[in-house]
Amino acid sequence: MSISLADADRIIDAVLNAASDKGTVTVVVTDTGGAPKAFKKQDGGYLLDFEIALGRAFAALSLSPGTSEQLAAFRDRNAGFRVLVESVIRASGGRMVVEAGGVRLADAGQLVVGAVGVAGLAPAECQKIAIEGAKSAGFRAP
Repeated sequence: MSISLADADRIIDAVLNAASDKGTVTVVVTDTGGAPKAFKKQDGGYLLDFEIALGRAFAALSLSPGTSEQLAAFRDRNAGFRVLVESVIRASGGRMVVEAGGVRLADAGQLVVGAVGVAGLAPAECQKIAIEGAKSAGFRAP
């Protein structure tokens, strides 16, 4: 089962609310296949924010840890893992952005239903508001 459009919109609104005093963000919610379900790009967003947010969500959905932040930490600490991550990025056609700002979404039964990615702020801040928005909309986020 994949996330509904109504739930995707709730998550986006919750993320935008969490970011309201921090700056301009772009938020993308994907389905379980990594395709965009819904997004909003605030006025003044950067040119590639949509692609970055989508790539962060796709990375969180595609690889085991469940957050793009954890993937980036593993990549930075382990040369062998860095090579693997770079290979996976190439295999995905460059779709993955392996840095903080994307989280996998799960329902109350812990079934993965999609992912959310955020761009526009520092990666750690994007990660924080992605998790905050997902949880305030009633989803589990790692």
